[in-house]
Amino acid sequence: MAGFISVRDIVFTPSVDTVTIQVTTDVPAHLYARITPEPPRIHKKTAIIRGLRLQDDVRFCFTVYEDVEQDEPDDTLIHTWVIPDWPHCTTKHLYLWGEIGAVVSVSTSPIFSYHNLFRTTGGLPSSGFNRELNRATAIWSATRNNPTGIIQPMGYPPPTPVRVGAGKAAVYVVERVFLDFNTWSIPANATITRAYLDLTILGSQQTGTPYAPAIYITQGVQQLPVITTDFGDQLAENTIGAIGTIDNSGGFNNHHYEFLQPGLAFIRPRGTTLLCLRGQYDLANITPGSGHWSLLFYPAQGGAAVAPTLTVEYLSP
Repeated sequence: MAGFISVRDIVFTPSVDTVTIQVTTDVPAHLYARITPEPPRIHKKTAIIRGLRLQDDVRFCFTVYEDVEQDEPDDTLIHTWVIPDWPHCTTKHLYLWGEIGAVVSVSTSPIFSYHNLFRTTGGLPSSGFNRELNRATAIWSATRNNPTGIIQPMGYPPPTPVRVGAGKAAVYVVERVFLDFNTWSIPANATITRAYLDLTILGSQQTGTPYAPAIYITQGVQQLPVITTDFGDQLAENTIGAIGTIDNSGGFNNHHYEFLQPGLAFIRPRGTTLLCLRGQYDLANITPGSGHWSLLFYPAQGGAAVAPTLTVEYLSP
């Protein structure tokens, strides 16, 4: 005997050219999504009500549609589809029907319409303003809290790698790297959903323990090009946007830093996104013991092939 299927929730999650749909129903069922890029057609069908023929029975018709079976086997409460060929600025329409125990059952599904607003910047290369600022003194507080840093020159050729980290060798050392990215292509009222930074790693310097302390990405407080006082001005910004480690166990190639939710606020649509990479001891203001931990990577001066890149995913207005 046929039952009834009620849709209690539906969530659309877009990506570059696909949309993932997840539906919750009131009873376990096996669903099919009937999907079409064509708007449903509406017409009236004659109905006889108390002996009168009336054109009041409204019908919605799908054309050029396909039925897509849910990903999960058997009857479920949660139903998932990953629909391909659904690019940016494309609208599709769908309704849901299904089976309970292999018996086709009545669905109370309305017609859903979804417009894919997902966009991505692709990998935006950092500019030529990338610089490392560092400071080294015999006293930790005088090193970390110094109002000015020393701007490290960029050598040509080959390009000089920059270092980010902190530690103690003969003296205390703090190394901060400032990056900037042109994010003008992102619309002013876009909703940022994801961002990540990729670095081309040259190597690392690790002495003492622990082996792999963290590298933090914070919002940059800097001039373009950077000036010596950017080193001290950066102390006011401690919100952690992303966390990575100094770890060369996988070889020196690419390090991927996925932004946390607070870090998405660092992205500046219609402007320049500024980032500062800092070592764990630096950001947390922990006096290092004996040992120096830093990550070496190529800045933009190394050329487009190895420049840091920032990728931003967003929903366009």
